[in-house]
Amino acid sequence: MIDNARASDFLNKAEKLLSWQAFQLEEMREFGRHGKLDDVERSFWLILCLVDSIHQSLVDAAKKLGMEDWCDELIHLRNNDPLLYYMWKGRNSEVHDALVKWRPSMKHINMRIVDAAKVRNIVGNLPPQVHVNALLCFVYGAHSKNDLIEAMKQNPIPSPEKQFEAGIEIIESLESLSLDDFQIGPGRRAETISAPTLHMGKHMPPSADQAVRFALEFYKGKYEELKLAAG
Repeated sequence: MIDNARASDFLNKAEKLLSWQAFQLEEMREFGRHGKLDDVERSFWLILCLVDSIHQSLVDAAKKLGMEDWCDELIHLRNNDPLLYYMWKGRNSEVHDALVKWRPSMKHINMRIVDAAKVRNIVGNLPPQVHVNALLCFVYGAHSKNDLIEAMKQNPIPSPEKQFEAGIEIIESLESLSLDDFQIGPGRRAETISAPTLHMGKHMPPSADQAVRFALEFYKGKYEELKLAAG
């Protein structure tokens, strides 16, 4: 039976939880900018719980609107999308098993090119897939991957002079959590949950920062769909 008033209650709940998730994401990123990984992990744990509640609120709203097909599609997406499935099972594992599923070893660097000629002088004939690494090694004064990691720990943002020399601008540098495979369930019924590298058919790094951002965008879109349908 259609119950518009109850559906509205669930939609309002979803809207509130989405705003909390957005706040937690920004807080998690701010902690990452300052290398406070314990706080990053705490925010990520809270977000896993929020995402699960957002999903359920949308399912409940759809049922009250008599939109069973929409509801079934949302459940199907969560069951089959690597990112959504990982976050769902990650939340369940945290609540029931308390397994470790991430490591403080992911670094996000956002940059933009301001002088393409300078960039070409640095990357030369290197393959496109290593251009970013070559640019980062240049601005951080590193000669290997390990050197680069240590340099970024010591100084998250390289000097403006080196950025200018490379023809790039580092917009943001933050620490995040690297998501790992994990198992959930007892004995022979144990299921391996793979770290997500795809969301809605698009590639993504298996990091908490990107996982939360993509999940937030996905559920915001679903909330808007349902709100529009509810009138």
